Amino acid sequence: MHGPTRQAPSGWFRAVTRPNVLAAAAYMLTVVVCAACLRGASNVGDSTDPTSPTGSLGYQPPPPAGGTSAPTEIDTVVAVPALTNPGFAIPSNFLGLSFEAWDATDASRLTDPVLPQFLKNLGAGMLRYGGSTGDQQCWNPTTRTTCPEGGPTITNADFANIATFSHATGWPVIFAVNLVNGQPDTAAAEVQALKAAVGNSLIAVEIGNEPDQYVSQGLRPSGWGYTQFQSEWDSYADPIAARTPDVSFVGLDGCCAAGTSWLGGFVGAEGYRLVLATHHIYPTFIGAGSGTSYYPSIANLLDPFTTNRVTSDVQQLYQAVDGRLPLRITESNSVGGSGLAGVSDVYASSLWAVQHLFTLVENGAVGVNFHGTFDGGNYEAISGGSGSYVAHPLYYGMLVFHNAAQGQTLPTVVTSHRNVDVHATLAADGTLRVTAINNEASTNVQVRIEPGRTYRSAGTQRLIGPSLTATSGITFAGNAVSASGQWTPGSYSPVYTKSGVYAVSVPASSIAVVTLTP
Repeated sequence: MHGPTRQAPSGWFRAVTRPNVLAAAAYMLTVVVCAACLRGASNVGDSTDPTSPTGSLGYQPPPPAGGTSAPTEIDTVVAVPALTNPGFAIPSNFLGLSFEAWDATDASRLTDPVLPQFLKNLGAGMLRYGGSTGDQQCWNPTTRTTCPEGGPTITNADFANIATFSHATGWPVIFAVNLVNGQPDTAAAEVQALKAAVGNSLIAVEIGNEPDQYVSQGLRPSGWGYTQFQSEWDSYADPIAARTPDVSFVGLDGCCAAGTSWLGGFVGAEGYRLVLATHHIYPTFIGAGSGTSYYPSIANLLDPFTTNRVTSDVQQLYQAVDGRLPLRITESNSVGGSGLAGVSDVYASSLWAVQHLFTLVENGAVGVNFHGTFDGGNYEAISGGSGSYVAHPLYYGMLVFHNAAQGQTLPTVVTSHRNVDVHATLAADGTLRVTAINNEASTNVQVRIEPGRTYRSAGTQRLIGPSLTATSGITFAGNAVSASGQWTPGSYSPVYTKSGVYAVSVPASSIAVVTLTP
């Protein structure tokens, strides 16, 4: 991890930008073919979506439209989704988790039969092992020796456990090798052993973590820059590919403004062996000044300026890639630097996560991996041990997005309201899902959806928490996630309907997902 994308915003944007649909189609063709090939060939587990209408949870359909009284809130937000102008397709594997390299040594969790249920609730996804310790790890086939860089020593037994977890969850793997130590032949042998264990569940190899920060971190001398990085990267990729010819790569996994400036040239030079262009985004970070928008606070996290800055960041990345590869944010979270208690681990981060996910997908990203660990901390999605896992606020944000973001994004015109955002998606069967996020601390609003057509049924599912600073007591669709990962959505609540307008109350600090079925 570590820093955010420290770039000045190029302007204020609402998440209604109309994407280049042809470029989106080209991106998605690449992703769908690749993902289908990986999942089909690797047999990495049951890919059935447990929260789909035909999944194992057995969703009840929304009730008939028009079955409740009109909302009474004075503050009204009108949302008009552009049904005839859909944007980016949303990959089924958009969601993902990112771990430090030392999580690859956590045998007790990677082989735990309970933990995979938490990931299955989120549908398809991707796993990534790397982070700062990806550039500190070393590999020994059989023995857990002391690693000179102070990171974990990874063995072939760990690779077997990575494979076990990937198969159990159905989530394939991106794995980072250590670029800092300058041992390309060792990295090549490591990848060969990894591939032998993980098979087609290995999506790709990442070489180095946030190389645009190597000089500032004292890992490379002053004057070292993109030219030197690419030369070192090639010195690794060549022997890795020689030993394991069917391996693919991702990159360059930069974090900041320099990484963004490097990305276009890197994709141009190395794109023939890349399957994803990758980058990291953190909207706030530990150590930022209290007077800056990067300072980690609930107020900054939920401020529209943060959304607009992230929008600018991902648009710059998308433009740098220029349609040549899919763009995935392989590391992200609320606060760079391992998160902050009272910001990253509270209910406010649920609201932020849903907004963040929609901002990324509406501006061209094909996925995001939220960084964390199962050992517990400040910004984890899940932590704990068998029988006593905890689904943290971030997890609930992911759960909301998985249920709400199906099909294609829809540009949506929203009447101005500083802290209320509305996003819409259109499924292949014509189902319209509208997600209203009320970031106001104390003001309830009503959201009036004007899609320009009528629907047979209309229902609402809600994300609710006790307060923005609560660390527990959160529910989505009427229920919480159990310590064993079980979650069953309750019945939809009805939606007020009149003359083609669908209106719902959205209390302060809550999210309403409205499903309209033709």
